[in-house]
Amino acid sequence: MKYRLAIWDFDGTILDTRRPITMSINRTLSETGRAQRDVAEIQQLIGLPLPEVMRRAAKLPPDTDAASIEELCDRYRTVFKEMAPENAPMFAGVREALAALREAGVELAVATSRSRQSLEMFFDQHDLRADFRFWAGGQCVARGKPNPDMLHYVLDNCGRSAADAVMIGDTTHDMEMGHAAGVHTCAVTYGMHDVAQLEAVKPTYLVHGAHELPGVVLSLS
Repeated sequence: MKYRLAIWDFDGTILDTRRPITMSINRTLSETGRAQRDVAEIQQLIGLPLPEVMRRAAKLPPDTDAASIEELCDRYRTVFKEMAPENAPMFAGVREALAALREAGVELAVATSRSRQSLEMFFDQHDLRADFRFWAGGQCVARGKPNPDMLHYVLDNCGRSAADAVMIGDTTHDMEMGHAAGVHTCAVTYGMHDVAQLEAVKPTYLVHGAHELPGVVLSLS
């Protein structure tokens, strides 16, 4: 096989969380007296660390104090927890792709901006814990995507080099993080960012469905 470790983004790559995320952000903005944002605008932000997502969604200046942004984040987390479980299905072909890679001996990990607590909630809901050797959430590193720190953290904890791994994700943030960490990248086009955006950041591979991922990781196609 070509890669010993497949590192997955979560939102927009494994689960389709577009609806609960965009709804929760807009409800948070509305409840705090701010204008709601277009869904397509919000989807461009998903994948960045939550404080940065909320700062940009609320159109706050870069020097806004951290406490003010954290208040928005706390409200968002409360709203998201209320609506997410019923509105976040797994993408078609993901479960089969995970099983195929595990059966072939590929180690699987997750690198996501989502908090570890929220991630594990979804793991339990979709019975995913056994699929992954390791997972890193947004609180694991000080600098989130597209900074490479999270991938370095995953690689170190899995005992793998950059040459052993491929980063699978649906946003330019994932691809840029992978490039910065020196790992190969695989963009999936069924998530948050469209094909043109993903092609512009030059991923190593581009796939249109999860069923194609085993072929990429195992070099079967």
